[in-house]
Amino acid sequence: MRASLKLQQSLGFITRLRRQVPLPIWTVNLETGEIVTVARYFADFRYERDGRVVWEDAKGMKTETYLLKKKLVEALHGIEIEEV
Repeated sequence: MRASLKLQQSLGFITRLRRQVPLPIWTVNLETGEIVTVARYFADFRYERDGRVVWEDAKGMKTETYLLKKKLVEALHGIEIEEV
């Protein structure tokens, strides 16, 4: 876990710090209407700061798979993932 996030939490600047939070990527089966999870994205960190939820990911190399999953998760869950 990033030491700076642990420090921020101990000082009360952020709360509810979690690591490796899974977010499902789903689709709808058009024949049955069933929602089907097809993949998972794991955000490196999730925490709350100033009353809002922050999703954070640390990436050294942005692969095509990462970029696709990031776009899908942001669209499906209505969130923005901050890259550090």
